[in-house]
Amino acid sequence: MSTRSGWRIRGDGFVYFVEQVSQLQAADRGYNELAGSSSPADLARGYELMSRIVARARADGGLRKDFTLEDMAFVTWSITRTIEATAGSGTTVWRRHLALILDGLRATAAHPLPEPPLSREQLASIYRDC
Repeated sequence: MSTRSGWRIRGDGFVYFVEQVSQLQAADRGYNELAGSSSPADLARGYELMSRIVARARADGGLRKDFTLEDMAFVTWSITRTIEATAGSGTTVWRRHLALILDGLRATAAHPLPEPPLSREQLASIYRDC
């Protein structure tokens, strides 16, 4: 196990995955736009892989148990919008924003959530309406 962003992770772990996707979003504006507009359900192979990463992170005890794959869309959107909003600022403040998000996803930080997660169908509907 290695430590990254204060998490205990595997080389192919959740935090590593999210950090690398975010890094790619920051480096490639076209990918950033795609990441903000394509639902995981639209990208079947990516959805399958993300499902396994999320399930493994929950089973490993690092990721809060109530985090769903549909929640991942909002993590991606959040970083996408932060990158867009700070483009040209000469900063990588998206890294700070991502660290705050990841801290909130830790199993040890979990508190009951005020709302249930979206279903896959609800998320698909939101993507269609955007």
